[in-house]
Amino acid sequence: MKKRNNFKEWLLWLMVGASLLLMGYNTWARWEGDRRIKLPPTAQIKTGEHLANFQLKHTNDEDFFIPGNGRYLLSFMTTECGACQKQVNSLNELARSTGNYAGIGAVFFQSANKVKEFQTSFNPEFTCLLDHNGQLASKLQLNTFPQTIELVDGVVVKSWVGLQAKFE
Repeated sequence: MKKRNNFKEWLLWLMVGASLLLMGYNTWARWEGDRRIKLPPTAQIKTGEHLANFQLKHTNDEDFFIPGNGRYLLSFMTTECGACQKQVNSLNELARSTGNYAGIGAVFFQSANKVKEFQTSFNPEFTCLLDHNGQLASKLQLNTFPQTIELVDGVVVKSWVGLQAKFE
């Protein structure tokens, strides 16, 4: 009988020790994780940001410069992002009725081949552009996709984070 009680007591202390060890580890991991985060999870692009004449590339490697005059809509996407894929429909709808915008486009941060596959699969009716070296993504501190901006004369006047079913 005594052996059985010793075993139960030993098992109880083992469980208490394991619980304390797990609590300590979780506290440490959470603290370490907080220290590593450098950007907020949804960093909305600031209005007033000047992007006129910023150089990007078309999928055929031709240069494209963000226009400094007119009203444009640019959506920042990745090819694997489900929300980005769904947003193609609302951008296509807007592209068909371009009365409000001089141009509509999407900026990708992947290779031209991946973007061409995306174009084949989702048939965007707007311009697809590349930011190979990530200069624009770095300048705007993009870490959430899709993000969309409205530019007037090369200056950001409005921005949206996440999937937009409709643009006004």
